[in-house]
Amino acid sequence: MPDDLEPAEPIVPRDSSTVIVLREAAAALEVFMLERHIKSDFAGGAYVFPGGTVDEADRDPALAEL
Repeated sequence: MPDDLEPAEPIVPRDSSTVIVLREAAAALEVFMLERHIKSDFAGGAYVFPGGTVDEADRDPALAEL
């Protein structure tokens, strides 16, 4: 690592979640994936598992009962 780099502020990770969905098919397992929009700022056009940032509303105790 170069000696002339300034220390950076730590990056605080966001709460997020990813789901991997598999199902058995006749010949093999099938995997559910999404293709990110080509114009996305991050990883445009990449195939990804569904997921995303956790919203505060996701923590509602009433939803835990479902």
